[in-house]
Amino acid sequence: KTAQLFLARTLHSEYIGNRKRTELAEHAIAEYQKVLQVDPKDQSAYKAVANLYDNLGKSDEWLQWVTARANNEAVPSEQRAEALTSLAAKKNSCANDISDTEETKKTVTKDGKPAFEFVKPADQAKFDELKKCAQEGIEMTQKAVQLDPNSDSAWSYHTSLLIQNMRVAEMEGNKEQAAQYKTQSDEAKEKFTALAEAKRQKE
Repeated sequence: KTAQLFLARTLHSEYIGNRKRTELAEHAIAEYQKVLQVDPKDQSAYKAVANLYDNLGKSDEWLQWVTARANNEAVPSEQRAEALTSLAAKKNSCANDISDTEETKKTVTKDGKPAFEFVKPADQAKFDELKKCAQEGIEMTQKAVQLDPNSDSAWSYHTSLLIQNMRVAEMEGNKEQAAQYKTQSDEAKEKFTALAEAKRQKE
């Protein structure tokens, strides 16, 4: 394992030095995967492969790789939670790219103060995509915080995705559901803030 890891890291480093040589990245991925066959719990090898797929612009391979990690019951729950959080982060970006635009986010005055009001995009397909990303993302973060209740990162994205779902409910005119998501997001934010502070003090 040690020799394979050394080879993989050497190839990885050479690729970072010359990104045109994509064959080095492919070779590094193959070596990291051999390491993981011997030791599935090697988080550095898993992350390196995810990073290389991302660098190569191989989004389908990245998605398959990270999803497999999230579903792999042979690895510690913290590692699965981390993979789920990575997947949720993409869903959060997908949702936010639609919900946080001039078309959907309007500034209004409530109780004499400026506030945001969220309205449906004119394109129904965009709204459907927003709903899908927000829903799938929240399911991922719910699983992630169950697997690792002490992950500040998982709680951070859980907070963000609750906000995305709150925006969807508001766009649909469902004030009650929007209020529920707002309460849940405030609670999740408190949890995230406390965990992040504890982590900072530890470091």
